[in-house]
Amino acid sequence: MTLEQVLIEKRILPKNIFETCDTQSRNREYPLFPLICMIFLTMDLLSYLYVYYIIGIFHFIVSCSVFFFTTTYIISDIIVEVYGYSCARRIIWFSLICEGIFSACIYILGNVHFNNIEFNNQANSILSKNIFRIFLTSLITTPVGDFVNSFAISRWKILLNGKYFILRSIFATSLGIIVYCLLTQTMLFYGILSFKHLALLIGSSIMFKILFVTICAIPATLIMFFLKKFEKSDPYDFGINYNPFKLI
Repeated sequence: MTLEQVLIEKRILPKNIFETCDTQSRNREYPLFPLICMIFLTMDLLSYLYVYYIIGIFHFIVSCSVFFFTTTYIISDIIVEVYGYSCARRIIWFSLICEGIFSACIYILGNVHFNNIEFNNQANSILSKNIFRIFLTSLITTPVGDFVNSFAISRWKILLNGKYFILRSIFATSLGIIVYCLLTQTMLFYGILSFKHLALLIGSSIMFKILFVTICAIPATLIMFFLKKFEKSDPYDFGINYNPFKLI
């Protein structure tokens, strides 16, 4: 007997919960959902622009993209909580399409040579030279980290009956961050940084991301409660297909 069947049998959930959860996100329109998606994409693309901006904080080194990309995990938590796993799944894949278009434009514009704007080409050369490396890395690693995060917060919402969003968000995001950082930092900086500095960068990125998520947990929770009330939505992903490749 599945968890959902046990909860229904104990009358914790209504018998029509599967039908309700399956159709809710498809048949309803959410006024603020497009705005949430745009903010998600903005943070995602900003992380591209600042990925090679390495800064030192005390004895740690970290990429500036840490703060932008970690925000996408926080937004994903809110989306899963308010709109459901299926909405988050579509955003993850559609954002990758936007990243591909963005990367192609950066590469083309960065490699078009005009005699009178040579300076601008030099300024953009670092990003345009590595943009496809960033995109290919993101194409492989982003879905892994995002789906680990989204799956965890979705299932823990069911297990904890929708309570303790702050803790669920911190722990689910931390899982996704650890997986993402191990894969991404290795692929982006292998051969660029020494092993010692690469290990320091990975450790620093994980630490600062988890710290950032923890600091943002309370504001994220307030936003989540506002959206639930405004959108009149609080879905539980019972009976949903968690296959990451199912878009419809």
